[in-house]
Amino acid sequence: DAQLLVTALRRLQIQLPDKRILLDANATRAAFDWAWQDMLNQAQPGDTLILTFSGHGGQVPDIPPLGEIDQSDEMLMFHDFNPIHPLQGSIIDDDMYNLLEKASINYNIVLVVDACHSSGATRSQARQSGKIRNGGRYKVQSDLSMPSQREDTELPRNVTRISGVVSDSLK
Repeated sequence: DAQLLVTALRRLQIQLPDKRILLDANATRAAFDWAWQDMLNQAQPGDTLILTFSGHGGQVPDIPPLGEIDQSDEMLMFHDFNPIHPLQGSIIDDDMYNLLEKASINYNIVLVVDACHSSGATRSQARQSGKIRNGGRYKVQSDLSMPSQREDTELPRNVTRISGVVSDSLK
């Protein structure tokens, strides 16, 4: 799917440098962080940034508890995801929200998430069925303190999310 997105975006003549196309073993959390910063460094205020993710997702307990309906943070898993230390090689919904919120002050952002079992990378969404399939629920160390203290459920302004999820995953 990632390669199909690259082809489609380039057909639309969207600037997409090879160095920011992260596939397979190159799709690590560190590479994502670098590519995101590189894109911000190249962008001009008012530009539209496009962030796509094709991969897998899962959940970790909501730490610190921010009132998630399912008491879980959804996450996107990169190639270097480590199930023993699940916050390595992943990005949780709160952290993704913080990246988008900060960037949305100057840019319009289109986020395309094609990640099985990530619940659309959405926090605090009620599930119609009360259950959701996922790529696993992982335990994290209880002494972790996440930087986010948000409680909102809406995406930041100037952010559009397009996601592919199982029809019963989100209302």
